[in-house]
Amino acid sequence: MTDAVITQGPVAEKRRGEGLTAAALITPATIFVALCLLAPLAILFRYSLNDFVATKKLMVEAVTVANYVKSSPTPTTPPSWRPRCASR
Repeated sequence: MTDAVITQGPVAEKRRGEGLTAAALITPATIFVALCLLAPLAILFRYSLNDFVATKKLMVEAVTVANYVKSSPTPTTPPSWRPRCASR
């Protein structure tokens, strides 16, 4: 019997590192999706730092944490505003 030599075709001859890798293909899409998701969140966060003038009922462009301080719970928060337990 004779030994048959199996030659590899052009597809199998590609060595590792040639051509585009999976990371090179995924990176641009990941950056695009991250920017499209994070940009609106950053804008909303910036809007949340504006100051609310109650007398005029309008938002004034400023950088203040007053809205967060007003909405944070304090020890004097009424019990009706505290989270309630679902068990009975």
